[in-house]
Amino acid sequence: MENIRSFAIAVSLILGLLFAGTVGYSLIEGLPPLEALYMTVITASTVGFQEVPAGGLTAPGRVFTVFVIVFAIAIGTYGIGTIFAFLIEGRLRHAIRRKRMEKSIQKLVDHYVVCGMGKTGWEVVSELERIQVPYVAIDTDETKVEKLLNLYPRARAMVGNAMEEGVLESANIREARAVICALPDDADNIVAVLTARGLKIDLLVISRGVDEESVRKLKRAGADQVILPAQIAGIRMASFAVRPHVCDFLDFVTRGQDVTLRLEELYLAPHLKLVGKRLRDSQIREVSDAIVIGIRSEGQMKINPGVDTVLESGDTIILLGDEGQLRELYSFLGVERG
Repeated sequence: MENIRSFAIAVSLILGLLFAGTVGYSLIEGLPPLEALYMTVITASTVGFQEVPAGGLTAPGRVFTVFVIVFAIAIGTYGIGTIFAFLIEGRLRHAIRRKRMEKSIQKLVDHYVVCGMGKTGWEVVSELERIQVPYVAIDTDETKVEKLLNLYPRARAMVGNAMEEGVLESANIREARAVICALPDDADNIVAVLTARGLKIDLLVISRGVDEESVRKLKRAGADQVILPAQIAGIRMASFAVRPHVCDFLDFVTRGQDVTLRLEELYLAPHLKLVGKRLRDSQIREVSDAIVIGIRSEGQMKINPGVDTVLESGDTIILLGDEGQLRELYSFLGVERG
């Protein structure tokens, strides 16, 4: 910010000198504006061209020229140096940041790749930032990437075409957990899905779609899940009309600003201490106060499971709790979130 302010001051001083010189020569020597500007430029730049007035400058004109030269030297020393420093340092900083970004991305494991920073992609990134999981955002528009990096300094983003293998490789997609294709056009999403699936066969691929026809095409291309924003918006609008308090509660749970209450899933790997225990003996409530609201077992979802439900290896527990409660639970289990 300080560099931008210095750059603006330098440009203002140079323009101010040209304006003052043009007005001065017009009033003192009676020169037309264009000739007065020319006289100011050759004087300030000390190139030594012939003076515009045929008979030379008058005495007041020469005194004014002395001041123009003195101010030109002072302003030129500061202004030109500042402008060049801003341009060179800006490019250098950009190159350094890009290099650091590339190294940081190549170290990621089990991250998420977001293709497209339109309205849908921006919402995806905002949610990933909120729940603090690693991701790489890709967009062809450098302005959108810069906006993201300015808003979230620790974000990882890159300029590129997410339909190209090389770009997805640069996003370290072979080490990624999932890719989210949020490009504005169905055809582009299909290509992105095909490209991502070709680079990693066991990748979770989620795509944005427009209608039911696009769902079929995207799933044939390799998408595991296709989300229709228009359909979701319609369902939510109807739900708010019919069940407003339920919707308020769900919004509070998933997007509460004052309380970081979250719905989260925990996969029960064979080594976890919860495996083989009944829910009443799991100590989940005693340790963290988090609530188990569902268990996915053998492809079936059990809502509000009973306390005698046995937790089996391969099950996925659906938890409800705030950030502190979930951290305590994961610490108790000795596993990392996500």
